[in-house]
Amino acid sequence: MPWLPPWVILAAHVAHGLSWSVLLGLFATGQGAASFAAFAWPHLAGLAWLTTLSLGVLCHVIPGFLDVRIPAERFARAMMLVTWLGGLLLAAGFWWGRADLLPWAGTVAMAGLVGAGVPLAIGIASPPAEPDPDPAPLVPAFLFVLCALLVAAGLGTYLAAALAGKAFLSFPLAAVAAGHAHLAVGGWLTLLVMGVSTRTLRRILGAPPAARHGLVSALLSVGALLLGFAWLAPWPLAAQAGAAFAGAGALLYAFDTG
Repeated sequence: MPWLPPWVILAAHVAHGLSWSVLLGLFATGQGAASFAAFAWPHLAGLAWLTTLSLGVLCHVIPGFLDVRIPAERFARAMMLVTWLGGLLLAAGFWWGRADLLPWAGTVAMAGLVGAGVPLAIGIASPPAEPDPDPAPLVPAFLFVLCALLVAAGLGTYLAAALAGKAFLSFPLAAVAAGHAHLAVGGWLTLLVMGVSTRTLRRILGAPPAARHGLVSALLSVGALLLGFAWLAPWPLAAQAGAAFAGAGALLYAFDTG
């Protein structure tokens, strides 16, 4: 296997370029950030670009960090391209106002994420070839971000069906959309970047390990969960509490990593 899956990385950067084209198109057509077409951008940038790229990178860093083997790795890499295709289809549905396309696109993206995420999770949870003297933060952290990704994808699949009038449950769309966004951006991408950078940045700089990494991860995880599921909570301050936890974790991360 190559160091990074080349076709996955290439596909992700194609989506990166397309995401800029969408921003330029929104500007040229005068469509605002709240327009239906504007939702094409986060699905190109967040799903087809950053998530596809991150999953490809995880194929490399997980065996190196945890000394484990990812089962069905070729299949997982192929499903990353399915994830990318789902992101493109979602973006196309939003850009051209084709709500009827969204459930199919969401299903493709969900299938790709499950097909890529489950082998990664199995590899993470498997015992290492040699015991790691400091394994505690890594395994639960990787599993948490993958779970956040899959739950965010599930909420997104529901939203895609609801926008096409095919949802089988009745939830407030704005609240579910907020949960979807918070889990995808906060619980998945932000925590993943912060966790990997905490593991690698200080080593690159020759600095000692971050002293409060566990506390940072805990604060950010609780914040992401509260923000992601505030729409289900019976008390009105759940979202505010989530923002407070996430903000405290981000500030502590900045001081602990710097």
